[in-house]
Amino acid sequence: MLLPFGLRGGVIYTNLVMFNCTNGSKPAGPLLVTDDGSFLGVTAKGLTVTSQGSCFGGGGTIFLMTTSGVITTLAEFVAGFGNWPSSGVVKGRDGNLYGATAEGVRGGSYNGGLGYGTIFQLSSNNILSTLYEFDGTNGALPYMILSRGVGDGFYGVTLYGGIGFNGSQSSGQGTVFKLGTNGILNTIHAFDSTNGFAPEWLSMGVDGNLYGTTSAGGSSYVDPNHSPGFGTIFRITTNDLFTSFFSFNGTNGYRPCPVLAYGSDGSLYGVTGRGGSAFNGSSGGFGTIFRLTLAGELTTLYEFTGGADGGYAYVGLIRGTDDNFYGTTINGGANGQGTLFRITPAGVLTTIYAFIDGGGFPRFTTEGKDGRIYVNAMDSGTYGNGNIDRFSIPMPPVFQSVEKNGVALNLTWSSVAEQAYQLQYISDLNSTNWTNLGTAVTATNGTMTASDTIGAASQRFYRVVLLP
Repeated sequence: MLLPFGLRGGVIYTNLVMFNCTNGSKPAGPLLVTDDGSFLGVTAKGLTVTSQGSCFGGGGTIFLMTTSGVITTLAEFVAGFGNWPSSGVVKGRDGNLYGATAEGVRGGSYNGGLGYGTIFQLSSNNILSTLYEFDGTNGALPYMILSRGVGDGFYGVTLYGGIGFNGSQSSGQGTVFKLGTNGILNTIHAFDSTNGFAPEWLSMGVDGNLYGTTSAGGSSYVDPNHSPGFGTIFRITTNDLFTSFFSFNGTNGYRPCPVLAYGSDGSLYGVTGRGGSAFNGSSGGFGTIFRLTLAGELTTLYEFTGGADGGYAYVGLIRGTDDNFYGTTINGGANGQGTLFRITPAGVLTTIYAFIDGGGFPRFTTEGKDGRIYVNAMDSGTYGNGNIDRFSIPMPPVFQSVEKNGVALNLTWSSVAEQAYQLQYISDLNSTNWTNLGTAVTATNGTMTASDTIGAASQRFYRVVLLP
């Protein structure tokens, strides 16, 4: 009989990486966890250092990072390639990395050499190549990460371009596209504001469909100057059909943030950057956290106050291995610099950390294989070059497996690196006198294993205690 048991310990915060131009600047998009537990990511700028210490002379990088914060630059975006990679990378079935740059090939033929964005490939031997360059009519500024679809191609969104494009980089209402492995791009949908404007994300649902957000547009759209709409959630089916799935009305939030998480119940969980019960018809409110069923029923789980709990989220949620959700705000908190928070599926929010000056404006969160949470703070640090923070957050341990090997019983449970655990046993559940099995151990990864020798006792019960 297994009795998972945990006690809340302290959060351990580490300012893991301070970007300084020589290792890149402005970490952007989510980190990609590799098979060995390291991370792949991008910086939007670097490696060129200006006299002011900022890195606006560089075109961005792709990097590899260890859990201890050692950065290795794999590729740099120089003249002849796209500029401002800002969406992270995904791994293709061929083992290569793929991503997008917000601007096009520098010195190219589009938009006076600035361009409208590219899709790139980084081969397994770190050779960078441009697979596709947008021309504006088929999309502009592919800011957000490409999602690997159910086939061999990639799906993505462009923030602008498409309907209403007039040559300006920020004109047009955005598109959803699919890029085949043959390099041919197909525009699946061009937004027209009534069904959304400025799409910002795509991710895979439990039903095999793709879901994304638009920051404006929807059923509340009237015109771009007076009522641009409060944002939508849309769906792309497995046969590439578009549906505007849900429109926000302000009182349930507006400006839905990119990144939707999926709960164990199959629903979508997300965040809006503004709105809530304080919405006054055109503005107001510090944002909401919501649950949206695949039948289109929305429940507001939490409303930010803009105080100690934070406000004005910039990106959505990730689902942790503890089945809770984690996210960040860019304002509020004890220091006014934003927060890292956890919220349960029932809507109970806990502020884990209040960012301090120089560590504010947090962006994306990623859970590593070691159980720790990593946060990209794009605009923080010296000269605003950004940093990556690491958090060891106590999570109740849960037994993963119990295996008998001869006279040994091997017990494995979930853990978080840097947190300490004690395995205990008891022979009679009516007793309260638990006995320590071995000494306390500090975790170094996302699971821990300990063994007990099977003796003459007829029964033994086990629990794991998370130490304070």
